[in-house]
Amino acid sequence: MKHLYYLFMAVFFFALHSQAQEKLIYSTDFQNWDAVTSAASETVVDKTTDFSKETLSFKLFDIELNPAGENISKFTYPPATIGWAMAAKTATAQIELSPLKSITRISFVVGATGSNRGYKVWKKNATDLDWVLIFSDVANSSKGMEVNLTLNDENVAIKFTNLAPTQNAYLFNLQIYGNVVATGTQYALHTSVSNEAAGTIVRTPNSDLYDKDVAVSLMAKPNFGFKFVKWVDGADADVSTENPLAVTMDAEKNLKAVFEAVTTYSLNLTIAGSTWGKVTLNPAPTDGKYEMGTDVTMTVVPNAVTNFSFWNDNSTETQKVVTMDADKSITATFDEIPFIAGWDFKAQEPRASRAGDFFSETTNTGLISAYEPDGTPVNWLANLGSFSPSYACARLWTTETDFLTKRRYYQAQFSTLGHTNIRIKSKVGGNYQVYAVQILQISLDGTNFTELGRADITTAYNASWVDLDATLPTEAENQEKVYLRWIGDATSAVLGTGNDGAALTHVYVYADKT
Repeated sequence: MKHLYYLFMAVFFFALHSQAQEKLIYSTDFQNWDAVTSAASETVVDKTTDFSKETLSFKLFDIELNPAGENISKFTYPPATIGWAMAAKTATAQIELSPLKSITRISFVVGATGSNRGYKVWKKNATDLDWVLIFSDVANSSKGMEVNLTLNDENVAIKFTNLAPTQNAYLFNLQIYGNVVATGTQYALHTSVSNEAAGTIVRTPNSDLYDKDVAVSLMAKPNFGFKFVKWVDGADADVSTENPLAVTMDAEKNLKAVFEAVTTYSLNLTIAGSTWGKVTLNPAPTDGKYEMGTDVTMTVVPNAVTNFSFWNDNSTETQKVVTMDADKSITATFDEIPFIAGWDFKAQEPRASRAGDFFSETTNTGLISAYEPDGTPVNWLANLGSFSPSYACARLWTTETDFLTKRRYYQAQFSTLGHTNIRIKSKVGGNYQVYAVQILQISLDGTNFTELGRADITTAYNASWVDLDATLPTEAENQEKVYLRWIGDATSAVLGTGNDGAALTHVYVYADKT
């Protein structure tokens, strides 16, 4: 009898697990979450899994939840998606999920605003004495890296922690899969589209089989150049024009999304007068085209080396709307301010030996870098935005221990051949540890430097920017090479603590052409 009992139990458990089906039990891009401000105290967000209907609690520590988070200059879309969970620059930043009956695998996208950053992932089941590390790779690429981890574990919790506690980490598009045991009647849901190129269908929750009477939402998502028309059944009989469509799984279903092509028009935008003129289009075109009736907002993007003049209809407003009811050709004309080179540091790379972000001539692009005291180029720390107003910038970032003995500096070089009346504009600031006075120097040989000007940033420390401008002496005109140096005055007061936070931005060299 004992053997029969064990045989029965083995057959029972085999039958039970044979009914288990892997399902996407929870998925979020955080867009449907409420915003959460980063805080050291615990914030709990409760969700419910699909299919298994478990409460899934997210315990957030030092995590900012931004449903509309987007940064196209730092992340690639896709794999990144709008909405993120951002770890603060602390060792305590973490996202802890409550245990689930089954997790077979998880997938997510991790991103960062610099190198050697990301999230670690841990798991802990009922028999684990402590958290077990299952993933610790840096985000590579930092613009968005897809991660897929296999667990095949039961009664297991997941935790995300900051891989680099002095930096931020970004989590996008979390998906959790688990085995769910079917306990009753199930029905299949078959979906299709009228034209594979026309669009897709999103199921919520996502599965092929559903328990009897489960509610499913079907969203038809047309691709560019198409519109959704209606749902039809397997016999092509009309079902509904609602989108999304609510479906109750009381029988096997077969539904098709019908799409139709729409008229599209081309928008040809020409920039005249200066290659540095820029206009943004919102929404952005698809292969240069828009669907009929789309209102496109054209916005002039200001910069320090151009002035907007006029549109092709001679209007001068810096923003205008055009309705796409035909093919359009638009010209935006700019005046270029006489200049040699400039750097706004909006692009995060390169961080050393960098040619001008702007330049008047391709043969004289200029060069800027941070340097060690012995003249060796070194990477600066790139920052997307600091102080008020918030500007992208470079920071010297000498380590705290070397701050007093290894005084780094910024240095730019360019030619002034064929130029007179040369003016320098720049903005300096600082936080962490920085000398209170920043000096601008000039050299014609790269060795002997003299002072052009200085700026005291004491009142602007960790808050704003100070202009450090100068007009070059006439000896600097028509030179093969001119060198500019921004360096802290070692005799001035030291503000703050930490690495060298001397910040530089908006460097422009203006000049008249002869």
